[in-house]
Amino acid sequence: MSGVEMLSMASATVFLFVAIVAAIHRARSRLAVVLGLQAVGLFAYNALDVVSAVLGNVPWDWLEDVAAALALIPGLHLVIGYLGVRGKYRWVLRIFTAYFVGLA
Repeated sequence: MSGVEMLSMASATVFLFVAIVAAIHRARSRLAVVLGLQAVGLFAYNALDVVSAVLGNVPWDWLEDVAAALALIPGLHLVIGYLGVRGKYRWVLRIFTAYFVGLA
């Protein structure tokens, strides 16, 4: 494994840890669930990046692209929720979600 794959594996581990911590603290904050979903999406993207680099098969590249597209959805929800303007930009969230689900 090269250094890039080791870095991807390390970041996947960190994102999995963040997802676990967010799941533990989901009752304390409304954004913990969204942060956990974001971390799971980024974990999947990085883990599939490592699998794709090691195996070199095309289906793994496709799954990596799907994970990348789906990881953006909770990211925008996290930013909008953190800014506290979720109700005002609900239509943006719906369009953004529909676009990236269609892209995936």
